[in-house]
Amino acid sequence: MNKEYEFSHQSTKQKTILLGVKILVLLLLAESVYSLGWQSETLQERIGVIGRLLIYFWVYSNLMRAKIEIQEPVNISV
Repeated sequence: MNKEYEFSHQSTKQKTILLGVKILVLLLLAESVYSLGWQSETLQERIGVIGRLLIYFWVYSNLMRAKIEIQEPVNISV
């Protein structure tokens, strides 16, 4: 089986979906920063918001590396 993959091609639909998810995560990240600065009052609330910030940053950093994997067609002969 051939193990060569191509990672550079993404269709327009795939790029649009990925961009939409990135924007959604950025909005969630901005909401958490706002909440940390102006809405959190107790230490427990602030720790929860900081946890969300770290998770959203982790998700966004993984989305920055997202590529679509296209495997070459495999010929199955009987």
